[in-house]
Amino acid sequence: MHHDSRGHAITTPSPDAAVAVDRAIAHLVGRRAAVMDAIDAAVASDQGCVMAQVLAGLMACGARKRAALPAARQALAAVQGTRGQASEREQRYVAVLEHAIERRPGHMVAGYEAILQEHPTDLLAAVMAQGELFWTGDMARSARLSAQADPAWHDGIDGYAHWLALRAFDLEEAGRFDRAERSGRACIERDPANLWGAHAVAHVLEMRGENAAGIRWLEGLEGGWSAGGPMRFHLWWHRCLCHVELGEHDMALALHDAWLRNDGLAFQRAVPDFYLDVQNAASHLLRLEIAGADVGPRWQPLAAAINGSWDDLSSPFTTLHVGMVLAATGQHERLEALIGQVEALTATAGDAPGGGGRGRRYARRCLSGGTGHAARDPCTSRRPPCRGHGACRTVARRAVALRRQPRAARRAVPAAVRRGPAGR
Repeated sequence: MHHDSRGHAITTPSPDAAVAVDRAIAHLVGRRAAVMDAIDAAVASDQGCVMAQVLAGLMACGARKRAALPAARQALAAVQGTRGQASEREQRYVAVLEHAIERRPGHMVAGYEAILQEHPTDLLAAVMAQGELFWTGDMARSARLSAQADPAWHDGIDGYAHWLALRAFDLEEAGRFDRAERSGRACIERDPANLWGAHAVAHVLEMRGENAAGIRWLEGLEGGWSAGGPMRFHLWWHRCLCHVELGEHDMALALHDAWLRNDGLAFQRAVPDFYLDVQNAASHLLRLEIAGADVGPRWQPLAAAINGSWDDLSSPFTTLHVGMVLAATGQHERLEALIGQVEALTATAGDAPGGGGRGRRYARRCLSGGTGHAARDPCTSRRPPCRGHGACRTVARRAVALRRQPRAARRAVPAAVRRGPAGR
């Protein structure tokens, strides 16, 4: 029997597959670009290895594109003959993959919770659960989940720095900024290249309005990001936010061109419509315009990037940003079609939050700007119209309404409204 670096079973006759699975998990929780190479190596060593195929399937679903679902289904099919010989924990991962393919995030999280109840140091389950709970806006549940597992963790367990980063983000989202900062900085002391630890502390500093400190924090760590995947571009987005808040628009635009939308970067060239990159670039441009900056023709490359996937509703938060791009580039027919598709989807939502009539009204308000709601966040009131994903806190909700105003009117928007609570 083979095991990962935290003692969890990996059912496979191949030592090479087991090593590659362990390496893939490390890359995944570390948000490193090499994760797919490690997964491919694991699958090549043992096509029937349950954890290898689960990782391949979950990564395909994690792309949040309908075009990636066939790859996820292929991974699921590959373990139908071997899942019965896998451990109970591994079989639960297969069930999670089935739910992921059917877009049932609530069931996915329940599966991860079941794994963590018996295996609290299963870092993969913890990281994946936090991700789903973030996108569905239930970070209170994420904080409870990691708090329950926290006593099992200590410095002697491999991946402890990643655990500290995960806890830091949960604590920040729960408003416990001092504890979050301590945990995030403790992570970076152990692993200066840890992207999620850097991200958690950046959130804390942003929430406190400490923009100069945020720049110093990220500037001091950027040298260790070269092995990172798309998350490293998101860290540059956080730095851009600091510059926007300080009125340093030229610097924000320069960083945008270097890191947020740059076809010279291999990943952005290969996957121009990757959901996180679309979110980063669109929300940054809108913030700049609201602040009165001239962003020039920068919306156009973003419009080209989403041209083939603008109506893909796999990632609701990305859809809000696509709405920004369509409005900014005058594609109003597409925007209206997108609103209609979102309304139809929310009318039949399963375990996704925000279904039914309230979800339809909220979707239209987010995408079309609504009437009289441009400066009001429907997701931060005491009784929100839907329990939408936590990312609804950003300027996405104001996209079209503000984009249609003259630039002079945008400058008049109060700073607190322009900024909103911290971004992703």
